[in-house]
Amino acid sequence: MSEIPDKNNANFQDERINIKTQVEYYLRHWKWFLLAVIIAYAYAYYEIRTIVPQYKIVSSILIKDAGGGSPELAALSDLGFMKSSKGGVDDEIQILRSRTLMRQVVEELNLNIEYVSKGYLRPKELYNNSPIIIRFLNDTVKANARGNFVLYIHDKDEFSYVRNDEISNEKFPLNTWIDTNLGSLKFETNSRIDQYVGREIYIQLNSVEQSVNLYQYQINIYFPDKYSRVIELSMVSPNVPKAKDIINKLVEQYNEDAINDTKLVANKTSEFIDERLRIISEDLFKVEKDVESFKKDNSLIDINTQSQEFLSGRRTYENRRIQLETELQLIDYMKDYLERPNLELLPSKIGLTDPALQTSINEYNTLWLQKDKALESVTEKNPIIDNYNRDLELLKQKVNQGLDNLESNINIQISDLTNQERRFQGGLSNIPTQEREFRDIERQQQIKEQLFLYLLTKREETAIASAATSASSKIIDKAYSSLGPVLPDKRSIYMKYIIAGIIIPFLILFVINLLDTKVRSSKDVEKLIKKPIIGEIPKSPSKEHYIVKTHDKSNLAESYRLLDTNLEFLLSDAQSSCKSILITSTISKEGKTSIATNIGLTLAYSGKRVALIELDLRAPKVLQYLNLEKASGVSNFIVDHDLSIDDIIIDQSLTPNLKIIPSGDIPPNPTDLLKTKRLGELFAQLEEQFDFIIIDTAPVSLVPDTFLLSKYADVCAYVIKANYLDKRQLKYAEMLVNDERFDNVAFIVNGVTKDKGVGYGYGYGYGYGYGQPVPLPWYKRLLKFRG
Repeated sequence: MSEIPDKNNANFQDERINIKTQVEYYLRHWKWFLLAVIIAYAYAYYEIRTIVPQYKIVSSILIKDAGGGSPELAALSDLGFMKSSKGGVDDEIQILRSRTLMRQVVEELNLNIEYVSKGYLRPKELYNNSPIIIRFLNDTVKANARGNFVLYIHDKDEFSYVRNDEISNEKFPLNTWIDTNLGSLKFETNSRIDQYVGREIYIQLNSVEQSVNLYQYQINIYFPDKYSRVIELSMVSPNVPKAKDIINKLVEQYNEDAINDTKLVANKTSEFIDERLRIISEDLFKVEKDVESFKKDNSLIDINTQSQEFLSGRRTYENRRIQLETELQLIDYMKDYLERPNLELLPSKIGLTDPALQTSINEYNTLWLQKDKALESVTEKNPIIDNYNRDLELLKQKVNQGLDNLESNINIQISDLTNQERRFQGGLSNIPTQEREFRDIERQQQIKEQLFLYLLTKREETAIASAATSASSKIIDKAYSSLGPVLPDKRSIYMKYIIAGIIIPFLILFVINLLDTKVRSSKDVEKLIKKPIIGEIPKSPSKEHYIVKTHDKSNLAESYRLLDTNLEFLLSDAQSSCKSILITSTISKEGKTSIATNIGLTLAYSGKRVALIELDLRAPKVLQYLNLEKASGVSNFIVDHDLSIDDIIIDQSLTPNLKIIPSGDIPPNPTDLLKTKRLGELFAQLEEQFDFIIIDTAPVSLVPDTFLLSKYADVCAYVIKANYLDKRQLKYAEMLVNDERFDNVAFIVNGVTKDKGVGYGYGYGYGYGYGQPVPLPWYKRLLKFRG
């Protein structure tokens, strides 16, 4: 039983080979990858050397919890002196990020002026180490000046400068006021000036607002722990002393502002309290005098119990009347709602006390919902809907009638309650006017006393708060720097450029491969045409026509010997003793004449009688290839019936077993000649004399001659030239195979170069006593598939 091939395994093998081919394609260009990686590494090293190192500076502070202070200060929270521990911390972060604080820091540290010296690979900011300090006569100009100065120090007393690329050769004295476009400036020197004689110093001027924008977003303020009141301030900067000063000054300014704000609020509060105490004291004295006078002028009796009874009764009836009036208002709202067009559901449980009315409303809503449900399956004109509408109208009238009845009933109750209220009010009218007047005076007295005592208390608390004012935050760690630079990240830069050094040549090779439309090896043919490839012929190292010699052991010669072996295997089932091999190609210049000639020679060297027929009647090249003189041939034989086959057969000097039958004179009608019976007679006579007939024909895509000759061939050897034929032209060969234009067709890939494929495919020159063994490239040894 024949073994059935495993399709899944075959697909896996094809996929594995395809991956191997792709990997080999890139590994063949490993030198480009190595060069790109070396260049990338060198550039990364240069970039690291030119980037100014950046350090991380960190400081941490504790936001004080005003609510957690001493008991004496706890009472101040209702005046706004103290902050809560949670919501207040977020506010403090926003204050630390404010432009106002940063503007104060910029102005204090003169951050809008930068002093830079030119280094070997990168500039260096001098900050506090500058040998020159620029002074402005006008503070407004200093706050808004922009541009740059390049100062060249000639000696300790003179300098020249370039401002905003405006070159000037004039020399100016140092430590003296000079007039410039920015007004009067002075460049003051210090003891470091000697080190910079003959050198340049760059001074960059920014406006205060520009500097505020710059540094405000360089400082990162965050919670290291969301449950803590500790805040961390960090900054990444190349200048460690400058960054430390900025952060420390920001915290210092924040605390100073907080203290000043607290004191300002406390002072304003104290002034307010003192003013109010003076006014309240006067009012309280006046009220107490009124109480004293009233008690002397009027005799008062105790009628508190009687007054409470009348007041309680009046309140009871008054509350009940208000409830009924509210319900009456709801009735009016309900009646208005019933008058609406397109009435839908009625409001339910809104406070109407009549159970019968509530029942009618519920019935109406239930019926309306049933109607709405019915409308999902019927139209408005359906009799069912008419019944619903009629019933809804009746219920609506019933609800209306219930509202009228309830309204009438409530009006009667309200009238009765009003009468009862009047009775209690009359009782209250009998309470002595003097008592009511006294209570008014007494109430005013109590209010004044309470307010006076409250303000006295707050005055003492404010005095304590003002005296105990402290910074809003406690500095846990002053600004400190990281031990080493955090930027540049050398590892990531090296990694980035090395990856780029791998990816860039990969992409270039990928694009080159993507745009490559030439057939490179037998694998390109195998992908499209499902026919055997009986040989790969390496590209000849010489530009001269290659001719196989008797004792030639080169790879090229071995490839022809292997090709002949494969051809003989394909022809093993042929019935006749003479085998015919037709050689053709898609287009011209694919090497079919060279292959036909060398196949014939190789067979002849092995003792076979071989006839090589030059049947490309339009552009014959066999004689030219073998350096033979032009002679009568096939075209003459077909036209001149007096010629015999012996008249057109010629010899060559390489081997007596190979006979050449030239094409003869180029006819005006090659296709018509190839259709004649005379050509069949020629082949019949050749089959009696030779073991093999090699037919060199024209390209199949140009003329139909080859198709006329296919009936004389046992096998068609279709030549495809690597690195020459366009892959899109393989479609023509595929069409010929699918349409079965040839009975037996096999393919030969010619001109294969070792660096374009996976070698020559069949191992010629790799042993068997032929030539020298050629070692596989390292990447092939690495990727070699094993059995």
